[in-house]
Amino acid sequence: MVRNNVKKSGFTLVELLVVIAIIGILIGLLLPAVQAAREAARRMQCTSNMKQLALATLNYESATKAFPAGNMYSDAIVSDGSKQGASFYQQSDGLDGGKDRDYTGAMPWSAAILPYLEAQAVYDKIDFSVASYTAIKVGTGGSAGNEGAGHTNNQAAASMAPEVFRCPSADQGAAPTGTYKDYATAGGVLYYYWNTSNNTWTFNKTLDTTYPDRAKLRTSIMSRNSWIKSGGIKDGTSNTFLFIERPNLVSTDAYGELNVNSFIWSGDWTNGYVLTYPGSSAWTINSPSQYPWEIARNPSSGHPGGVNAAMADGSVRFLSETINMDAYRGGFTRSGKETFVIEE
Repeated sequence: MVRNNVKKSGFTLVELLVVIAIIGILIGLLLPAVQAAREAARRMQCTSNMKQLALATLNYESATKAFPAGNMYSDAIVSDGSKQGASFYQQSDGLDGGKDRDYTGAMPWSAAILPYLEAQAVYDKIDFSVASYTAIKVGTGGSAGNEGAGHTNNQAAASMAPEVFRCPSADQGAAPTGTYKDYATAGGVLYYYWNTSNNTWTFNKTLDTTYPDRAKLRTSIMSRNSWIKSGGIKDGTSNTFLFIERPNLVSTDAYGELNVNSFIWSGDWTNGYVLTYPGSSAWTINSPSQYPWEIARNPSSGHPGGVNAAMADGSVRFLSETINMDAYRGGFTRSGKETFVIEE
């Protein structure tokens, strides 16, 4: 009888472990590259969103001969259909002869440009004769909870934000889709503060940061009832911000989930605005803060290293966290004679 000794091939345990280790190393090397590629795609989509918003704003300006206001409230002089006013809820703080007021439910720029974003159907659902509306909470403690929901006439429209208002890299939190935006108006530079020693507004270029939430603005293009004409941009459109990234969700601290950038809601000149001030590193790009009102005013994003910004000429630039602060602040003013220069 002939016996055939056939040697069976196979992996030893050591060989199998080596193969698994190699596969693990390859996955570890490839995963960051995949994540980076995904973020690059999200950032590209965000850039496209901001480009569309900027072009829609420029088309609004072309049609109405003025840029939309950052937010619109009842003191507005309604001269034509492009300058929609409203009987918004308001409370006078007694300053400037009662003209300076804190407003709940003002109508922001996002409502004004909807017809230029192919969103006429959403625009038609908005009742501009009453206050705007937010379907999401704006805070649960302190001054962050003072705002009301707004007028129910605008409840439906408040949850119909087109996709172009949302950055794919931003944290959505618990906010329902369609109720918020991740881009804010560049409101300006704060140069005045409320001096408690004599109860007056005081001009100070270094700014007393004890009361940053009560400071006044040196404005950019879009602010309260502004409707700035293109000729009012003395610094040049390529040197002046229109929008900067500001995700809706900004805090999960003791104030609760603080939402400050609702789709068609502006509680005051901080909601839906990005601001800065001189003499401090606070309110810079992606800068943390222990105070929710400061967090609400910082530009920030889910993009590593910086944020996207749309300029008044329609271009979109990426602002690094390490940007020169003088150059950065220069982009917030439309007539400060600054030149906004960054390294691409």
